Order: sequence, then structure tokens, then C-alpha cells
Amino acid sequence: CYNGATISGGVGSIFWPNGQELYTASSGTSQSAPCVAGGCALVMQYFLNTWGSLPSPAMVKAYLLNSARYLDGLGANDTLPSNSQGMGGMNLGTAFDGTARIVRDQIVSDTFTNSGQIRSVTGTIANTNKPFRITLAWTDAPGALSGYSYNNNLDLVVRVGTNLFKGNVFNGAYSVQGGTNDIKNNVESVFLPPGTSGNFVITVMAANINSIGVPNSNNLANQDFALVVYNAYSNTVPMTIPIGTELVSESCNPSNGVIDPGEIVTVNFAIQNIGTLPYSNLVATLVTNSSLRCSSNVQSIGILPAASGVVQIPFTIKILGNCGDIANVSIGFKDGTNNAGTFQYPFSLGLTLYGTVFTEGYDQPGLPSLPSLWTTTTTSGQFPWGVSSNSFDTYPASVFASSALTNGTSILYSPVIHILSPIASLGFWHSFDLESIPAASASPTGGLDGGVLDLKVDGGSWQDILAAGGSFSSGAYTAQITNSGSNPLQGRMGWTGSSGGFINTLVNLPTNIAGHDIQLRWVLGSNNGNTNGGTGWFVDSVTINDSYHDCCNTLVAPTLNVSLANPNLVLVSFASLADQTYTLQRCTNLAAPVWVSLQSFVGNGSSITVSNTCTNSAGFYRLVSP
Repeated sequence: CYNGATISGGVGSIFWPNGQELYTASSGTSQSAPCVAGGCALVMQYFLNTWGSLPSPAMVKAYLLNSARYLDGLGANDTLPSNSQGMGGMNLGTAFDGTARIVRDQIVSDTFTNSGQIRSVTGTIANTNKPFRITLAWTDAPGALSGYSYNNNLDLVVRVGTNLFKGNVFNGAYSVQGGTNDIKNNVESVFLPPGTSGNFVITVMAANINSIGVPNSNNLANQDFALVVYNAYSNTVPMTIPIGTELVSESCNPSNGVIDPGEIVTVNFAIQNIGTLPYSNLVATLVTNSSLRCSSNVQSIGILPAASGVVQIPFTIKILGNCGDIANVSIGFKDGTNNAGTFQYPFSLGLTLYGTVFTEGYDQPGLPSLPSLWTTTTTSGQFPWGVSSNSFDTYPASVFASSALTNGTSILYSPVIHILSPIASLGFWHSFDLESIPAASASPTGGLDGGVLDLKVDGGSWQDILAAGGSFSSGAYTAQITNSGSNPLQGRMGWTGSSGGFINTLVNLPTNIAGHDIQLRWVLGSNNGNTNGGTGWFVDSVTINDSYHDCCNTLVAPTLNVSLANPNLVLVSFASLADQTYTLQRCTNLAAPVWVSLQSFVGNGSSITVSNTCTNSAGFYRLVSP
């Protein structure tokens, strides 16, 4: 019997499966290529038998990829598409299992002739016990001989209910929301697991049509495509999608172009019907809660045609919260009694700015004590960090740790600092004169004494700033602290030798510390002795730049009047904010005021006049709002 001895692969046995002598196993492209070629032949015959015409090459590719089996064995079990398994192993059992499919194969009316065009397919998932899979493929125009080989770019976007998926954005075997559109591959897929249900809209978008994908007499750029939808029925349905928002008006004075906490604003919420049927009586309902107020939470849209333009729905709202909060405003849509989806529109309250959020110059009185919340520790009899006026970046002082004659460390700890964004950066000026190995020495060059920067996140373990994910944009480590000495930092990269005066070090802090508390430490490590000189390490002008938020002060100054007709009647008039608490207070001595609350009330968004009648009204009045 033929035992496969001259071909690649095998599974540890001459014959496989065991117990027979008819088949052996092998692997590699020499074996997979004829198998897939046979699968292609069967797909072509299937189309000929079923629809009476042969599929395009793009359709054959899309059909087989759409039915591929995810490989989870050794060397695979990764995220699609991958170098290990592509889109999976060919599975003709799924390809011909009789499950309902939608196929569109290079239909003339689907052909794109310009960038920005859209083709949509609507339908309903047939069986919730099976996966829902969509594959788009196209035969691109011939590629260039140098540079990028791809030309026309199509994007696959699938919406099921309110969930949006982009082509080739996977986690393991299934698609996930988010991600970016694939600009290179001429096949894109969305695979969703069993249990997915409801109506869907599949959109194929012409992201870039720059070449002739379909030869034509006019030599104009164009592109057709093949689309396979597994486990689906085609039907005509309306489908709303959120487009965006527009801030129309705001009560903040001066206006800042964003929604601030407690501010009364009018916002246009934009939607579009990308389905193939119109809505006849579409109604939008704003979902209110304890943090959201509105003047009216229902808007009637009425008829919304299929493939309509963008429709703006205005709502006047007020969002309660803190400056910098992310608030999600939800709007539900119904067409009569039929649910047309609920969409969330996120808003960041206030302006997001970037600037210095932490600074320390060590210039306060009280030498040599460290500033509040800064601390220092030592090991093995080293000198602690302290404030020094001997050298500095900014007058009159910096912090300094002296090089020691014995091996050990001197450590400077910063306060705990909260980081808001993934773009935070650290800057500081420092001057170091630390013992290094002379270049003329027979030993390797490097540092005998040296300093490093460490980072700790949320009370975790200390890590070197580079190991933690940070990077230097200037003033980086200068050399390795030698392994041949007794320095506790030996083997680490650090600052050593002489800086020749103060230099600036800028550090890009790790992106994953956004929203976390961090602490920094500057560690000076010394070896035994100081034969090659070195005085120590000065650090000054520590700053952290990060994003922060700025919000409009929406309170309006009140007008206070005393009635001439009745001196005992005090009138207070002011423009109120809805749901804002106000308290009228009075005192008789501004030099040592004791304010007495006279009346409290809640604003309603309009002008309010409040009167206070008392037996002795002479005094000073103020209106207080938190």
C-alpha cells in the first residue's frame, strides 16, 4: 500500500485514521490547494444546478470563506483573520447544508462608479440556533508592481438591531463592535454567534473607487462585488440608524460650544432610514432619568421614507452631573406599535483641555524639609533626599541626594497623582554627577552609581518607567549600571556619569494608566566606594501634563431691590436654573457676618421674584446656590 512516505505531514502513523490501510494523512499547501480547488468546483456546480449560472470568482471565494470552520487546535485558536488559519478551514458540510442564504453576485445595479456610494441589503435572521455570517468579496483592479498592491476599497458594515459591526473586526471566532475599517483586504466578513436574532441591514460602502475593477468601454473607475449572507431571509424593512448630534443653543454665558452640567441646551439628534421600506408614523421618545431633564420628551416625525436623507430631531434638555462626566442620552423610536430601535448619544460634559495638572518646584520655605506628601527612604546608610539651595532649575531650591560610599539606595517618593487621559506626560529638570567607569578602563563602560525612575499604579508593585509602558521623548537614560559592582540597581539602564548641568527629561506616561492613581519615585543607587568621583543628583521642576475639564458657570447674578413703599419688604429677582437649589440669606454685619437662611426654593428655569417680610429688614442680603 502507498504509505505517503514522500509527502509532507502525517500524524505519527503511516496510516490515519488507525485501523485501516487505505488513507494516510499529510499537510501543507501542496495538499490544501487541490482540496480547495475541488471545493471550488463543487461550488460552481452547486450554483449551476441551483440558479442555472456559474458564480463569479469573487462569489466562489466569498461562499467558501463564509462557510469556513474556525480552527481551535495547536497553532490556531486565534483571532480571525490570521496568518495561522486565514478565515478558517474549508467546510463543505456547512457550504451545502441547505441553510437559508442571501447571495448577490456582481449585480450590475450594485456596481460602484464613485467613492461614497452605498448599497444596502435588509432582511431577518432565519434561525437563532445557527450563527449569522456575512462575507463580502470583490475582484480588485490589477495592482501596482511596487508599493501597495490594492486599489479599490469597499467596507462592510452590518447592523443588527442597535449593534454595529465592521468587516474583519474580530475577537477570536466572532465579530466585535468597534474597531476600524479594513483598507487592504478584498474580502471582509462579519461572523456572529448562535442566538443572534432580529432584523438586519448590511451596508457595502465604496470607501475609495480609483481604478477599473470591471473593464468597460469608457475606461472609468468602477467596482462590483459578491455578497453571501448565511442564515438569513431577504425582506424589505425600515431601519433607523443614528447619525450624530448638533448643539443648537445653550444657556451658558458666554457659550463654549459644549454641554455643561446643569445647562439648558437644545440639541438636534440626527437619524436616517437606511432600510427598504418607509416608516409611516415614527415617534421619538427621549428616555429621562434622575440626571436628565427635558421640556418635552416626545417628538413626532411621521413619515420617514426609505433610503431617506438625514432627519434632525430637536430636544431641549438639561443634564445633571459633574464637569468631565460622560452622559449617555437615550432615544427610543417606534412606528406605531413596532419598535424601531433605541440609540444612545454620548456627551462629555464641559470642555476637555490639556495642560499642567501637577507641578512641584521645591521652592517653598523650610529647607531642608520636603514639600507636603513628598517622602524619602534609604537603605544601607545612604543619604536621604532633601531640599537644597546649592543648585536648582528654578530659584531658590531643588531636591538633592548625595552619592554615598557604601552600596544602597536613596529614594524620593512623589504624592499619589490621579491620571485622567492616555496622553499624560511627565517632565522634570535634573542635574547628576554620578560615578561612572572611565572609558579608558579595562572594564566595560557604564555606571557604578546611577539613578532610575520608577512608577506604581493603584498601589501595585514598582516598575521601571520603561517596563511599565512609558517612553522618553528627551533626556533618556544614559547608560547601563554595571553588573560588576555592588549597586542594588546593577544591570538596569539609568542616568549615570555627568549631565553637565540641568537637563530636561520628558516622559510619555503609559497609556493604560488613564483613570488610575499613580506614584513616582526617583531612586539613586550607589556602589561601595567613590573612586571615580560623583557628588549626587539634583531634581527640580516636576510637572505632569494631562487632560482636564473646564465647565461654564451657568449661574446668573440676581437683582435685589428694596421696596420704597414698604421698607420691610425685600424683593429678590433672578433668572433661575431648573432643579437648582437657591437660599435667600441675611446678616447685619459684613465685618463679622452671621448669615441666617430666610427661605429656600428650587428654580424652574424661568425668572423668579421672591419677597421677604420681616419686622426689621435693615441689613445685608445674599442669594446662595451650591
